[in-house]
Amino acid sequence: MQTVTIEEVRCIDNEDWLENQDEIHIDGIADGARAVRVSKDMKKGQRWAPNRSFRFNRGGTLQLWERDPFSRKDLLGQVHVRNPGRFRAPFKRQGYHYEVTYSVSARPSTSGFFDRFVPSRHGFNFGNSFSAREVTEELTIGTLPQPFRGWLRNFGNGDWGPAGLCGGISSAIADYYLARRRVPSTTATPGRGSAMFDYLVDRQMDTFKPGVNYALKFIQWMFMDKNLVRAETLKEARDLKRRLDRKELPVLGLLRVHGAANPSLNHQVLAYDYTGSPESVMRVKLCEPNYVDHDHIVLEIRKRRLEITLELARRLDKDLRRMNLPMPDWLEDLVANVLKAFSHFADGALPNWAKKIVVHRMDVATCRMVETRAPRSGVRRVEAEDKRCYGMFVMPYRRKTPRG
Repeated sequence: MQTVTIEEVRCIDNEDWLENQDEIHIDGIADGARAVRVSKDMKKGQRWAPNRSFRFNRGGTLQLWERDPFSRKDLLGQVHVRNPGRFRAPFKRQGYHYEVTYSVSARPSTSGFFDRFVPSRHGFNFGNSFSAREVTEELTIGTLPQPFRGWLRNFGNGDWGPAGLCGGISSAIADYYLARRRVPSTTATPGRGSAMFDYLVDRQMDTFKPGVNYALKFIQWMFMDKNLVRAETLKEARDLKRRLDRKELPVLGLLRVHGAANPSLNHQVLAYDYTGSPESVMRVKLCEPNYVDHDHIVLEIRKRRLEITLELARRLDKDLRRMNLPMPDWLEDLVANVLKAFSHFADGALPNWAKKIVVHRMDVATCRMVETRAPRSGVRRVEAEDKRCYGMFVMPYRRKTPRG
């Protein structure tokens, strides 16, 4: 196993006379598959230090590409890397002149590599898109309840579509990082029967334990009133802060659908740092399994004050009793002392003046996913529908030895 590090790229001359800059991509090919890509717009005389690495067993290749908006992407050249050492490779073609400095080491260097978690450095290089049939069959072999088999089918025509192992990927990334091991360089999504696929399925099931409690928690929150979900989210944000302060890497459950919807549309991500405070605005830095190499995704959690009116309190009381869910202490007190006085009014029969009476005030938190800045060229932007989030809770994570 050898490690290639792309140290510096120098633009000696460029061809784009219109914009006076080239859109450069460098691909690192490991054993026949792309392991890494770095991109940058470069002008004549400019130097750039990507400092990105990849590993190979049999052979590695560096390819330099230039994407021109008026033509197809052109390969400016490639160099095969095998022997250890530090090298400077020239790339010349039709007015282009670049020089790439790279090094090859017999053993992967971890000096400083694990000092700070970075999604594009420590996350997997493959996306979170698996066969829904394969994922469902694997999960239902375990302890996942039978209803989840149907929920993983696409709504509407019932066809099998793509599915994710977002919790498994998030847990596995944490396993590799905490073990100070680099993730595999492959960009191909693991197939059923591979060691990596089995590992990710196993780690996905671990996020639901004990039993399937946390899988059912998603469903419970989907049918809770959104105000109660927001109140619980604030409690979870405070717990998340304590965990991040201890340098843990918590897996988060994100509630993306509400009511009678497909539970598999909810999501799991890995949290690794934060700024701010849950007592005002907390921005949690995420490693997002659906967006490979994106370093600028955060979950923004905003605390706010909520006034509970008599009408809302009655609705919350009714919903919790109907679903046999635990009732917060403050609501139990309201039921015993306030709502009882209006119990002779049937549903919908409360006088307008009574509906608006504020009977309780409490702190809640809203959340949404945002991009703090645009990702580098070639990295997919977060889609609008993926930014939606009704609530957040911390899921179980117990460190395991990486495998696959």
